[in-house]
Amino acid sequence: MNTKSEKAILYVGALHDHVTESMLFKRFRPAGPIRFIQICRDNKTVSSLIHAYVNFKYRADAERAMVKLNYECLMGQPMRIMWAQRHLTRGSTCVGNLFIENVDKSIDSMGLFELFPISKKDEGYEEEPKGYSFLHF
Repeated sequence: MNTKSEKAILYVGALHDHVTESMLFKRFRPAGPIRFIQICRDNKTVSSLIHAYVNFKYRADAERAMVKLNYECLMGQPMRIMWAQRHLTRGSTCVGNLFIENVDKSIDSMGLFELFPISKKDEGYEEEPKGYSFLHF
């Protein structure tokens, strides 16, 4: 895969386990032409691993989708969208992850998003706090 197309690939996480490629296509298609959508599945059970990749033809369309759809609900769950990263020797990977323990239970995912802003604010997002969090940079 060349660098230009990789820069147009979005990672979409925290999906409901019944979300389909068709549902994602309908949600992401208004942003621009899509090359492919892949929901990642367990090799043995074929059940969803609750994340997917959306590969846009153009980076600007992927950026538009990320800004517009990050934390938007699909089947009652807010999607978490970020750039997909690949490392030639390790396959898919993140540029950087940070695990934070002992997070006050009054801080939800949206609160963390506001502390570490990426691109979009979305009012009304609620999730039951768990006391820990993962941040992706």
